[in-house]
Amino acid sequence: MDLDQIQLNKHLCTYLRKRLRKTRNVLEDRTFIRGATNSSQQRAFTEVNLVMKRAEDLESKCMCKQSSWLDAAITLADIKEEVLEIVLDLCFWTSMLKVAVADSDTEESKVVRSTAEVVKKHEDLLQKLLEEGSSLQKAASDDRDHLLAKLEKVKKNHASRSTVDEYILSLYLWSRIKEDDRFAADVESKQLKVRPGIVLGSGASGHVSEVTWLQQKCALKVLKVVDEKEATILRGCNHPHIVRFFWYWEHQRKSHILMEWMPADLYTYIQGQVEKNGGKPFQLHVAIDIMLQIAKAMRYLHSKKPRKIVHRDLKTTNILVQPNINNAEGYVLVKLADFGTSKFYNRTETPSLQTPEKGTTMYAAPEVFKQEPERANNTSNFPPKADVWSFAMVCSEILTGEVPFRNIRKATLHDEIKKSGIRPNLPPDCPGDLHFCITSCWDQNPTKRPTFVEVCKMLKLAKAASLGITRLDVHKLLFSPNYPTFANPRNRFDLNMPLRRDKPTSSQSWSSLLAEKFLHFGWTKRKTLVGLPSTTQPQPSPTIWYSFNELKWATCDFSPNLKLGEGGFGVVYKGVLLNGEEVAVRSLRSDISSNLSADEFLNEVDHMRHILHRNIVQLKGCCIHRKMRLLVHEFVKNGSLAETLFEGRGNRVMDWPIRQRICLEVALGLDYLHDGVQPHIIHRNIKASNILLDSNLHAKIANYFTWAMISKDDMVTEDDMVTEPDVGTIGHMAPEYLMLGQLSEKIDIYSLGVLLLEIVSGRRIFETTTNMSLIQWASELNEKNNLLELVDSRLNIEDNQMILNVIHVGLLCVQLDPTLRPSMARVVAMLKMK
Repeated sequence: MDLDQIQLNKHLCTYLRKRLRKTRNVLEDRTFIRGATNSSQQRAFTEVNLVMKRAEDLESKCMCKQSSWLDAAITLADIKEEVLEIVLDLCFWTSMLKVAVADSDTEESKVVRSTAEVVKKHEDLLQKLLEEGSSLQKAASDDRDHLLAKLEKVKKNHASRSTVDEYILSLYLWSRIKEDDRFAADVESKQLKVRPGIVLGSGASGHVSEVTWLQQKCALKVLKVVDEKEATILRGCNHPHIVRFFWYWEHQRKSHILMEWMPADLYTYIQGQVEKNGGKPFQLHVAIDIMLQIAKAMRYLHSKKPRKIVHRDLKTTNILVQPNINNAEGYVLVKLADFGTSKFYNRTETPSLQTPEKGTTMYAAPEVFKQEPERANNTSNFPPKADVWSFAMVCSEILTGEVPFRNIRKATLHDEIKKSGIRPNLPPDCPGDLHFCITSCWDQNPTKRPTFVEVCKMLKLAKAASLGITRLDVHKLLFSPNYPTFANPRNRFDLNMPLRRDKPTSSQSWSSLLAEKFLHFGWTKRKTLVGLPSTTQPQPSPTIWYSFNELKWATCDFSPNLKLGEGGFGVVYKGVLLNGEEVAVRSLRSDISSNLSADEFLNEVDHMRHILHRNIVQLKGCCIHRKMRLLVHEFVKNGSLAETLFEGRGNRVMDWPIRQRICLEVALGLDYLHDGVQPHIIHRNIKASNILLDSNLHAKIANYFTWAMISKDDMVTEDDMVTEPDVGTIGHMAPEYLMLGQLSEKIDIYSLGVLLLEIVSGRRIFETTTNMSLIQWASELNEKNNLLELVDSRLNIEDNQMILNVIHVGLLCVQLDPTLRPSMARVVAMLKMK
């Protein structure tokens, strides 16, 4: 297509064309095409091509071949958000296609890492596109100015050449773009030439009719009273998944809202699909795509500037549907509608201040129905997380075709939700990742629900999984339905002792990837220090100060030959001090050192010297040299557990009593970090290479850092400093931490569960004889009552019950729902069982 033929949005079309060119270069790469041979890769190709088709169709509309540019501008005056969604989808599906092609001959851990990189790339692009002054924002601004200039010409030519219709249309468009009704105050409803049609529906507030306006079918909503609120909200929304607003006027003391017409609402469409298919209304990938479209619209509303918008009545009857008869994949277009109860909000996420208009009972969040009477008339705030609950209700209906809570009395519904914890049914075969997303959204605690930014990310990954884009289903690895959570949420394994759910003493907070990065639980503090040889806490010795020259001499000028390892926090060297004592010297990474002032560093050292436990590597001293920060730890002679367990260091096969003792010792050390020191410490990277073995093969936890601490008395809010989940190892990281940056002690318990399974099997997390992770394999063997197949074949086991006990504990620790994982004190108790 020639850019000169484009009459509207030329700059945005140019921007979009550059993105398409990059995508085509990827698709035309011969090496790349040769790699795309199987069905999953072809599905990824299909998704990329569907997005490219959307881009080409949008560009074609901007050429205005089917109508005048004035008529076309009614629907194309602002396409920035549509271009943004297309660019994001191009980036995501092209990246997933690369993962799918590489997946055929790539080991599983690299595929998981590649998928995580796709998500990060997608998030970075979203932030870049939203920035003021970005190429996208500048292109949209230039197109707006260009359209205003064209409209100005029509207005000036009104007396000589422009028809009355053209003048009225230009006046209407000018008013829409400038968001100033003064330019159209003289345009009466009759001049808009709205021709009445059939009534589509009616309710307590008014009715909606199908009408004709400027030769196109529209919907006209007539309210019984004058109320401009809904029109005000719709006027400022330009998003491909929100119904388009055209005009508002008042006549005979009634409000009239002219908007986009669509053939059906989602409720009616779902019922038709159920009747047609005789079961579920949609194929899984189509159902997830519908959820994703709704979530994108809600993300837009909740992040809109300068004032965010909460919908407050999200349900299937307020979502409109346009089937795509030319789409072989079965996808449909959906758009949010009916903003009659919507409100602007500023920043509140709390449920304490509510508005009197509550939405629909079966879809509304429980916190909306429990406000105090004296606060019911406050209209300034409304918790946006209530929309997230309603979204979960809609998702359940999309999957099952059943209206949530249909058979429960409305009068008692929210009491039953609160007291009995009832929720809508999800299909038994609902994939684990989708199950996790939806159940997170209907958490009774609003602060634990994800934001729509997070929901969009989870749904994109769920859609990719439903299409089988990769050989390794990374989502089943993280959110497998074989996990105990989905089989029996209360307690799947019988350890002859009931497992209680650890109950938080303060509210939990979901973390937005863009704004909230920490989640912290307030747990009841224990008075004793588990794992210490006596009830008396040992006193720390004074911090030893080492000179830089002393450490430089001890490590032979930090010789590469003495390097013990390198991780996310820096390089570790073996050193021998002047007195002959062996030590481990860690030189912190330069960016960490530069961010720590001398006072901050010394404060951290002071905390670390109080960490005294026989199963934790002890800090001996420190050194500050210019911008360098160095820590000196005790040297542990037998290297890491990984070297002995997986690599056969010293040609040693660890027998079961040693392995069993190591399991308990690691749990004791973690229990001390979680509850024996103040502030409490979350390790975040428990794995075999971070467990060191002394001369008697006793375990010591290494690589813990106090700047990863969060005080259990402090709740991190959206206004506090945030962090990325940049510490951890794929496969060992808990799903809520890897996917959402959600931080609590339960991520260490998940990692310990992985480690227990590795110790029992003698295999790394991805090194199994099957095409499954170690967690999935263990879960499958548990279903078959054949867990002994997991045990390392090199072991001679005399007591099967002892080893089965460790496996059961490991499986309990890797449950998807962090609240179902046992506390570390409980893990210690179970590992001590005889």
